[in-house]
Amino acid sequence: MKLTEKSLKRGLVLSVVIGAVSIFLVVALTKTNLDWTGLMRIRLTYLLLAVAFEVASWYAKTLKMQVLAGAMGGKISTGRMMNIFLSSCFISQVTPATSGGIPFQMYMIYRQGVKFGHAVALSVVDSFLTILFYVLMVPLLLFIWRSWIGISTGAIVLVLALTILVCGFLLYLIFKPEVFGSLTIKIGRSRLFRALDRKGRLQGWSQRVTQEVRRYREALSLLAQDKCSALWWSFALTVIYWAASLAIAPSLLAGLNVKFALVRVTVVQLLLNFIQPFFPTPGASGGAELSFAFFFKDIVPKRLLGIYVLAWRLVSYYISLVLGAFSIVYALKHGWLERNKFALETKEEQQ
Repeated sequence: MKLTEKSLKRGLVLSVVIGAVSIFLVVALTKTNLDWTGLMRIRLTYLLLAVAFEVASWYAKTLKMQVLAGAMGGKISTGRMMNIFLSSCFISQVTPATSGGIPFQMYMIYRQGVKFGHAVALSVVDSFLTILFYVLMVPLLLFIWRSWIGISTGAIVLVLALTILVCGFLLYLIFKPEVFGSLTIKIGRSRLFRALDRKGRLQGWSQRVTQEVRRYREALSLLAQDKCSALWWSFALTVIYWAASLAIAPSLLAGLNVKFALVRVTVVQLLLNFIQPFFPTPGASGGAELSFAFFFKDIVPKRLLGIYVLAWRLVSYYISLVLGAFSIVYALKHGWLERNKFALETKEEQQ
């Protein structure tokens, strides 16, 4: 999807409208009262605590990206990296299936003077650490919760084996990027593409792919050998990020005086985060609200479900949506997407 001003505006409108319709659908089906009295059911202290956890997750993510960028030779300030994260959040929330966030993140990091292959490696390692977190957490939580959901130990072992298999396959692709590079070059050299390439651009593209794959491998080697501590710090920040993110829903439950099992709520949230990217709407709107309501309908009383879904979506989605929009405007205003601007600033700082 090409990111134009028109497509972003359309994605933003669709995301907000579909999300609002979904929330009001939940409200109508549960007969929830959404007037001021109904909204005041959530105690302000716990609502603010949920917001604090959301902000804490932003800082953990920002610091992780900063650590990885620093390990690859990129010096990006905390404020600017926070802007990159929030901007990529906005793009993710207004593009179908949250597909635009990571490419835009790589682009912004690249525009700060980091080699493009290194920016790709940073985003890939960031995503892989999240996968690793899932691999470790999901089987553990299922094992703890097995007596409540009636799942056997054998089923848990099967889940663990499948996740390890998927993780191993992804590791192969991460450390063997030549597979994609070779495939791209072969496609570019095929008769069909050569016939279409009348301006002779494919040769240059093939050379660029080969160069960026080499830089990508350099970045991975740097992390694995010389900057191994950066990986450990990054994984620790990944755990902090997810701990803060997963604490939002329990905080709101406590604010509504709803009794809950923490392990069950955590498993449900992990499942929701896993399936959200598969919803084709901008920012997974509609699917996120309805699936959240479905999974929590047996946890939250019916009369409170609409309020709970609205509060959760407000804290975990709409705050970053608004701040992400301001972040992009701020970045454009200050020329942070211009590579020459960064180079000039760096030179002035060194002098």
